[in-house]
Amino acid sequence: MHNVLDISNLSIGYRGKDGKPIPVAENLNFSLKQGEFVSVVGANGIGKSTLLRTLAGVQRKLSGEVLINGKPMGSLTPQELASSLSIVLTEPLPTRNLTVRELISLGRQPYTNWLGTLTLEDTEIVADSIRKTGLEALEERKCYELSDGQLQKVLIARALAQDTPVMMLDEPTTHLDLYHKVQVLKTMKEIAREFGKTVIYTTHEIDLAIQLCDQMLILDSSGHHFGPPCQHIEDRSFQRLFPSDLIGFDSRTGTFKIKN
Repeated sequence: MHNVLDISNLSIGYRGKDGKPIPVAENLNFSLKQGEFVSVVGANGIGKSTLLRTLAGVQRKLSGEVLINGKPMGSLTPQELASSLSIVLTEPLPTRNLTVRELISLGRQPYTNWLGTLTLEDTEIVADSIRKTGLEALEERKCYELSDGQLQKVLIARALAQDTPVMMLDEPTTHLDLYHKVQVLKTMKEIAREFGKTVIYTTHEIDLAIQLCDQMLILDSSGHHFGPPCQHIEDRSFQRLFPSDLIGFDSRTGTFKIKN
């Protein structure tokens, strides 16, 4: 499997009113391969969402390099970027009055003409995305009629319809119960496995990520750690995520425990 994303000496964050950089995380180095299912974990405010937005080109990097299939992100046109990666953010939808099929069809925008007219191929890709995410029974429903879990699967289907090598999702399991969290995450993993997509997402569900992900990027106050979950357990990386007075990590079960 070849590298789809290469991140070198990347610093992310914001710029103040005076233009000076305000870094959130610095000197990030890791690579993602085709077909990998990858999570980004860490405490609140550590930079998980900022990283995802930066990798997607939504937010400008402070320094460093992001290569997509060997090409610098900055060298790609907006259309090339839109056909290279898709992103599902936590912002509310501008309209929930669309049907499920109409919302998923928006994933084809990078490929349609200026009128947004779908070709037969576009229509087939949309229908295929609906099938792959198990949404056939809901495709004529309005999005405002859906549960949070159903809507999250629709957003994944829209990203799948965009047909990009890389799919990014910011907190896709927020507000879902345990069953629907697992359902959404397993759908994402199946997309990575069956269709060779590189899927990277941010999450607070660390226990689930340990069980499901190929690779995990841990962001903490000391820097970052990238590798498979078993390596993080051996390196005791999870123990450093949270203050030890309240929470401990049990390396035997791969879960966090509340300290009495």
